[in-house]
Amino acid sequence: MQKQNQRTLTRTKARTGSSLKTILSIVFVVAGSISIGLWIGFVRSVRDKAKPIVDKLTAAQKLRGVEVKAIHRKQAEAGVNPSAPLARSEEHDTVDSSKQLLILATEIGDITITLRPDLSPESVQYILNLFSVGCANCKLYRAEKPGILQGIIANRQKVPVSKVKGLCPPGYEHVKNNCPEWDKSCACHGPEMTRGMVAWAAGDTGPDFFIDNYKRKADWWGTQHTVWGEIQDAASFAVIDKIWALPTHSAGDLIMLNKEITFDLILSSAIEHDSGYTNAHL
Repeated sequence: MQKQNQRTLTRTKARTGSSLKTILSIVFVVAGSISIGLWIGFVRSVRDKAKPIVDKLTAAQKLRGVEVKAIHRKQAEAGVNPSAPLARSEEHDTVDSSKQLLILATEIGDITITLRPDLSPESVQYILNLFSVGCANCKLYRAEKPGILQGIIANRQKVPVSKVKGLCPPGYEHVKNNCPEWDKSCACHGPEMTRGMVAWAAGDTGPDFFIDNYKRKADWWGTQHTVWGEIQDAASFAVIDKIWALPTHSAGDLIMLNKEITFDLILSSAIEHDSGYTNAHL
């Protein structure tokens, strides 16, 4: 009887041990499944968050590749070996490589503008914001030979125009302005304009702008315009000279281009522009 009880007790312990092992195995499997599920969820979360960044980088990389091919194609058309070292001009050697350049890429040629945040930081920030989202309305439409080339640079739905006018540079505080009656905020908002300076039109803050191409200082405008850029290279002035030769018509007191000239925006640094390679293209 006692031996029988011991055998029964042994069997019970064996069954209990086996049950515990089974339960522990199930627990380990469930815990492992939960861990794997959490890990998969974590990986998916990281992937989903990283995807927009990766997409932007991929798009930028593709865009840069397209742009480099376009530059090489232009060089080949001009008979220049794309792999050959580019000659540096004395004019470019004097350019401050820390400055940003805004290039208006037209079908006629490129107009390169050195941005001037020292004169209007808000205007330059507007340009950079516009570049980041895309310019929906970039064109030249007015050509008052020999002095005024006017256009617009805007994306009204995505980038609001700055309401802040330019700074009055030291030394210009006492320049007299012949202010129009309608401009209640007319005052010193920039330097007296010289050839190549780029400013917002009508004493406003954009999005219409104009390029001063007068060979003498435009002192009749005083200091009422917000200047945000400046053209400094002969190639850009040569493009403007080509635009003067295009057909125009009168619209009241204004001389307008018969065919508006659209342009793409390219943002570059002076050193990248000097090497023939642009930083970003839109």
